[in-house]
Amino acid sequence: MEVISSSTLYAGHLRVRQLTVEDPAAPTGSAPRKFEVVSRRDAVAALVYDPTADAYLLVEQWRAGAQGQLLELPAGLIDGTELPETALRRELLEELGVEVSEPELIATFYTSPGFCTEQIFLYYAKVTARPGEGGGLADEGESIRIHVVPVDDFYRMPLFDGKSLVAQQWARRKQLNQIPH
Repeated sequence: MEVISSSTLYAGHLRVRQLTVEDPAAPTGSAPRKFEVVSRRDAVAALVYDPTADAYLLVEQWRAGAQGQLLELPAGLIDGTELPETALRRELLEELGVEVSEPELIATFYTSPGFCTEQIFLYYAKVTARPGEGGGLADEGESIRIHVVPVDDFYRMPLFDGKSLVAQQWARRKQLNQIPH
């Protein structure tokens, strides 16, 4: 497939482009195809373990796509040229009020590659200090509730977003010693 043209349909917090794509291997006379693509900055998320509580820290907040409250991993967008790990540490301080040891990258993946450019850098991290209160940034309109979820409960709880489900399965495999330490 080859992009033969691209035009911007909308430019705001997100950017929506229309791509016209041609398949050089397609039979002669095949019409080019059009796709809409949402361009969004990449993001970070973390499965945060608090060894003092033997629990994972999750956040609950209103999500526009779900049109309601969602219990999920703490996450946020990467700013400009910020490194993913730097963005992660900033987000964990803002949302949970915690500092963490060296984060371990679990996976990097597209959130919805059929229409969106966003990738998530998903980490595992352990709490080392609690210098803040968390709860998000009021000036960004965030209202975040922190949930302390016992490890055994986390494996069985229903989750409804991709990054949290990936982390849940990773944690379960790690608990069953299917992932090297």
